[in-house]
Amino acid sequence: MILAVNSLDENSQKHKNIIEIMESGLETQSDAKLGIFWYDRESGELFGVRSAFADEISYDGNGSKTIRTLHKSVWAKEKQRAASKSQNTLFKGDYTLIPRGRIFQFLPDNHFEIMVGSWIDKYPAAVELIINEFDLPPDTVVTKDIHWEIGHGWSE
Repeated sequence: MILAVNSLDENSQKHKNIIEIMESGLETQSDAKLGIFWYDRESGELFGVRSAFADEISYDGNGSKTIRTLHKSVWAKEKQRAASKSQNTLFKGDYTLIPRGRIFQFLPDNHFEIMVGSWIDKYPAAVELIINEFDLPPDTVVTKDIHWEIGHGWSE
């Protein structure tokens, strides 16, 4: 339910302030991001990407940071959305059966790591897609972990 619909005059101070805020981000649009993704083996493209600028996320005290968004939650929401609209979607079946991964940043050197399963060995071109999508530095590390193996998840 919408409580109110306002219109701003382009000469109003509020309009000028919001434009200034957005303009302040123009130079930083290619800064590194943290997030999650799935890799579509058929199209060779990433999908379901959720990300946030690395410098907008606080360290959690254990020496690493990533976004809070979980694959499981995104999958459920997108699957439900497609079903309610009777749309064909990539978000079908079990979210762990599709290659997926997560981007972390680690202290003390602030390096970035792409966490994936061993599926990456069969689809090495995905690494460049991930680096480009998340604007990661070229020295980003790719790390394989059981959590992101196909068929694995919280029940590991």
